[in-house]
Amino acid sequence: MAAMATTAGAFLLWAVGRRRQHLALDLPGDWTGALLLALTGWCLLSTLWAIYVRDNLTLVLQVMTGFAAFAVVRAENTTEVRRAIVWVLSLSALVVAVLGLLEYSGFFLEHVALGNVLQVEPRRNRVYTLFQYPNTAAIFFLSALLLQNARLLSSESWTEKIVLAGTSAVLAVACTLTLSRGAVLIAPVSVVLLCIGLSPHQILPSLLHWVTAAALPVALTLWPITRAAAVDAWPTVLLWAAVAALVAALGTGSLRALLQLPRRVQVIAACTLLAALTVVGTVAAPRVFNQLPSVFTRISHLDLRDITQDGRVEFLRDAARLAVRRPWGYGGGGWLRTYTQVQRYNYVARDPHSHYALTLVESGFLGLALLLGALVLAARGAFQARRGDPVRWSMGVAALTLALHAAVDIDLSYYALWLLLWTLIGASQAEGKPLPGKQERRLTFALAFTLATATILVSSTMFLAARSYNDASTAVLVGDNEAALTAGRRAIRLDPLNSQYRTMIPTSENINRALQLDPYNEELWRFVSEILEAQGDVSGALTAARQALELRPMSIEHYERVAELLVGIMTEAVLEGRITESVEIAQKIIALGETMERRGEPSLEKQPVLFPDYLALTWTPRMSLAAGQAYLVTGQFEAADRWLTAALANSQTAPDAALWLHALYTRTGNHEKLASLEPAPSEQARSSPLYAALIGVQ
Repeated sequence: MAAMATTAGAFLLWAVGRRRQHLALDLPGDWTGALLLALTGWCLLSTLWAIYVRDNLTLVLQVMTGFAAFAVVRAENTTEVRRAIVWVLSLSALVVAVLGLLEYSGFFLEHVALGNVLQVEPRRNRVYTLFQYPNTAAIFFLSALLLQNARLLSSESWTEKIVLAGTSAVLAVACTLTLSRGAVLIAPVSVVLLCIGLSPHQILPSLLHWVTAAALPVALTLWPITRAAAVDAWPTVLLWAAVAALVAALGTGSLRALLQLPRRVQVIAACTLLAALTVVGTVAAPRVFNQLPSVFTRISHLDLRDITQDGRVEFLRDAARLAVRRPWGYGGGGWLRTYTQVQRYNYVARDPHSHYALTLVESGFLGLALLLGALVLAARGAFQARRGDPVRWSMGVAALTLALHAAVDIDLSYYALWLLLWTLIGASQAEGKPLPGKQERRLTFALAFTLATATILVSSTMFLAARSYNDASTAVLVGDNEAALTAGRRAIRLDPLNSQYRTMIPTSENINRALQLDPYNEELWRFVSEILEAQGDVSGALTAARQALELRPMSIEHYERVAELLVGIMTEAVLEGRITESVEIAQKIIALGETMERRGEPSLEKQPVLFPDYLALTWTPRMSLAAGQAYLVTGQFEAADRWLTAALANSQTAPDAALWLHALYTRTGNHEKLASLEPAPSEQARSSPLYAALIGVQ
């Protein structure tokens, strides 16, 4: 939210500056801007039917500030501005890369507090860095590398070239250590696209810069870096990263002499060098990969089945099902609150790992068409303006790289990369001439000023609300309840449409309002169920638990929750002698188990393959216990024996299962099983009112 407010503020200052200079705000500018502005309007209109208004407002702010960044950069697009963008992105990427290398080599295991401040978790197998997601980090690095390569071509300063080459080497090393299969597949495409837009005499130098500033430094330092990282030698890792930068600097410096030779000699020498490196690389690569950590097989042994049998295919199928159900979209946050209703397998996904699938779900077919149209027109504009400055074309290629990879991953869900996309698109377009103020369309400035001001106010307020919510959470952890209440109330007051903030102070009013604001949030219903149970409202807790189950029918945890509450009600009825009522509840438990089994059976074969980290929808010890208890109450002793015996094998459910089995065997006179029951219920358990009631049930 702070970044959105900053972007809107920059746009507002730019608009006021143009006004003072008597220059027109040429908005939306071209068809790319018009379609992006239309997407903003469509998202704003979708607030009328959005299933969670709060997240839809965030979506509106995101699209609107993307347009603001595009408009400003397109209007101010010059060679100097593009050079500044290259350096800002390069230095930012360098910081991110260094933090990633420190993370990869164990630095943040020693400095946990610093890692918490920077929000970098100490992971070891891949570079996650500030994004906390390797694939997005890889595409960010690749985008910076594309811009740096083009700047290496256009810069007349060899000092600048050498510094850029050294930076590129560090980025290339960090990019490789992300082990992103998507980056491995899209990087050659991006290089080819870059070469397509270059003049013939620039293609060979570009390829040579890729070798000297990226490929060669990685090839020479990757193995020692992984070896040092394996033993937490982060100073050694940084030293080898510096060596990679030195190799790139020396290699780029040596190109100066080569590029001064006659054209034919350049081509012969370059082809000889590239051929030699290719042969050496082909021979050495298998040996090097054998000595690298086993996780490198992610990129060394790519298989088509890794894509076709990946769980992301299911995400896309579920997104399509949702889009067919509601072609006009669910509004911002729609995927998160609806995918669980159509999923065929149990999984958790904050988005469908495709920005276009996410747009389809949230903004419908029209929203997707507007976004794709803007991107296609932007790509065409960048291609038409490619001549003259390779940096401008590289920005178009970098934007296209981001857009293409976003089709299969979550990159544009990061606001920083969404903003980067539209900044690069704006800088990739042809330079326009400023229009005098008298040619400005009526109300353009007034509308721009109003929308920018509103964006600043709304996003700033949401940012302050988030700060207050974090303060309340911290106060709860330290036991300062008064401070927590004060901060929580302030968060609710500043952001009244946020359902999560209201759960911080779970009064009846706040809970009811949260459910009104966010009725499709199954996590919220689960939370409400637990709150109501703690308050003694078991009936209300059961209703809320059933609603959570309805919203996420492939989650075994919701079935266990409903079964647990039903067993509690059934047990109370047994204790009070309400046998008819207890049998009716028991039949509901049995029906619940049958429903769970019927829904889960089609997914059992592929669930461990597609989503091995998530529980399959099948019988668990808790569900077996509930079924056994229900069958005992209904007098179906054989089924009760089977399910209670299954629950007996689990340490958590064994005590309850043993008590109910003991009652079962006592009622049926099965002395053999009574004698062999292990573990046997305690004497205290057998003296309980529940045991006596179970023995006496008829």
